Amino acid sequence: MSGDEDSDCIRVEGLRKRFAESGGAESEVLRGISLAVRRGELVGLTGRSGSGKSTLLHIMGGLDRDYQGKVWLLGEDLAKLSDRALASLRNRHIGFVFQAFHLLSHLSCLDNVLLPNAFAVDPLPRAEAEKRAKAALERVGLVEKMASRPTELSGGQKQRVAIARALLFRPEVLLCDEPTGNLDDITGQQIISLFGELNRDGLTMVLVTHEPRVAEATTRLCRLQDGLVISDGNSGTSKESLP
Repeated sequence: MSGDEDSDCIRVEGLRKRFAESGGAESEVLRGISLAVRRGELVGLTGRSGSGKSTLLHIMGGLDRDYQGKVWLLGEDLAKLSDRALASLRNRHIGFVFQAFHLLSHLSCLDNVLLPNAFAVDPLPRAEAEKRAKAALERVGLVEKMASRPTELSGGQKQRVAIARALLFRPEVLLCDEPTGNLDDITGQQIISLFGELNRDGLTMVLVTHEPRVAEATTRLCRLQDGLVISDGNSGTSKESLP
């Protein structure tokens, strides 16, 4: 890639995705999407359920390799990477946050944050991993809870631990799928504020959401409908125009 493409963290061109349905039929979830996310952006993907936004996010992050079209992640053509090379790229450079916290109840917050290192293709030395995990917990305001178990935490605190876990390898990109979906309004707003701080610190972010409060916090909002991007521009969209 060259020119403006050098500043792209993620680029997809002509992206199509089909799912098999019962009876042998196929449903096309993404229908030729082309989209670029530049370094430093905080991009929101919104649309009704089934519009393809989560599928697009998973393909962008290399979680789904069954697609047609082109996907570049940090300059790498994902179709050309081996499974091991793709796993290494994800481990080192991409963080994921989901609606469900996916914390292990029998582990401390610190050990939950350390989990990605246990499964990494190229793990960090234990001392360095612990240093980074503590720094990540401090970044999300929970360093005093590092010895606590998830069962002792509120929903917002659990999501902060999940965010700290996503930050363990100091990623260049953070991909979030409905990250406030399980939180109340006040707690959700606190998480949104944290995302804004992380973005201002230079982290590129893509958020899938159907919530106006999250969409309004992004710097750019892309709306999907029936597997297509039907609008792409600055956020600040009115609540009435969101699904």
